[in-house]
Amino acid sequence: MTERSPIARRGPSVARRLLAVNGFILLVPVLAVVLLRIYEGSLVRQTEERLIAEAALIGEAWRARLLEIEGISASQAPRIQPPNARDERFFPYDPVLPLDPEVLDPEPPALRHAARREGAAWLAGERIKPLLDRAKLVNLSGARVLDAEGCV
Repeated sequence: MTERSPIARRGPSVARRLLAVNGFILLVPVLAVVLLRIYEGSLVRQTEERLIAEAALIGEAWRARLLEIEGISASQAPRIQPPNARDERFFPYDPVLPLDPEVLDPEPPALRHAARREGAAWLAGERIKPLLDRAKLVNLSGARVLDAEGCV
């Protein structure tokens, strides 16, 4: 009888090691897709939160200029709280973009242009235009202030 050396069969065989390495190599792309999808969702949410914050700041700058032009003090200004707000003081807007957006149709051409460019609302928009131009240099994003009918 031949005796086996105690060192000869220690640990998994070469075939099992190769199988484990191949399994790991196959799982890496699958895990990468899953993790990158989670990261993409996080980036979309952060971007939307930042855009909401910028929009709120621009809206409040416009509102302050409008109240100033109309001669209304901040204490007499109408409330801006949405009807479904849960709190008297704070009413944050939560991000709502879906994480799996569909491809949208191209933007339709503009239907009309604003006929009159006057009034307190228009003047308030003109007064915050320099602020928007400076913010564009820092934020690397452009914003437009629209009237109630959606005209620039």
